[in-house]
Amino acid sequence: MKTEIATERVECPTCAAEMDIRIASFVTGERYAVVVRTYHPALERWREAKKRGQVITEEQARSPDPVMPQVSPFHSVKPNTPQVHHDNNKCTEGNNIEAENKRSGTGGRPKCSHCTKLDSEGK
Repeated sequence: MKTEIATERVECPTCAAEMDIRIASFVTGERYAVVVRTYHPALERWREAKKRGQVITEEQARSPDPVMPQVSPFHSVKPNTPQVHHDNNKCTEGNNIEAENKRSGTGGRPKCSHCTKLDSEGK
């Protein structure tokens, strides 16, 4: 079997982002096959976010430096604490939640203003 693999960098016709196209051709006996796989930066960022259980917008995926949460959302169940959820591992308020009071998910609560500020700053 003879195999040839070539990678070419091209411009996406939709958004003008640079993307790689990998072309693999295989020859086995009398058969010839070509496999084409594209590596689009926005699609790759979307796939990575999906693996982490995160949801990102198309705008975030297309951005060269998308603002994405750095951890899965969590909240505190301790009484008399702010009724918010956190999703940024640099949030000091979220990092101060004791392990026994920390729960996964948003708990139906709004996002912490400190997490929102860190996200807007790209941190």
